Amino acid sequence: MGSLPFPSEVKDEAEQPFERPAWLQRVAEPFDAIDLSARSRLQEMSKRRDRLTRQLRALQAAQAAFLNVVVHLRSNEQEHTSCNESFWPAVRHVLHLTLAETVS
Repeated sequence: MGSLPFPSEVKDEAEQPFERPAWLQRVAEPFDAIDLSARSRLQEMSKRRDRLTRQLRALQAAQAAFLNVVVHLRSNEQEHTSCNESFWPAVRHVLHLTLAETVS
């Protein structure tokens, strides 16, 4: 039976980086490139997903605010009919600015 290495020998081996044999490097290069490309695409997709999630949340908040305004206007419609005519363009303008800011 062989003897077990001393702990210092094991530590020295662990500190040295693993180097692939030349034949393994040649075989693995295309796969490494594919792996790197896939990781890059995954990172890009993750960033895009995060950006789209932020935009969706902002749009949902704008939609909820807009619906609150509509409900408020409808409840006061009988009292302030002239307010509706002047208020809708302002609401559209604010909504347009909010959506433009969200999408950019």
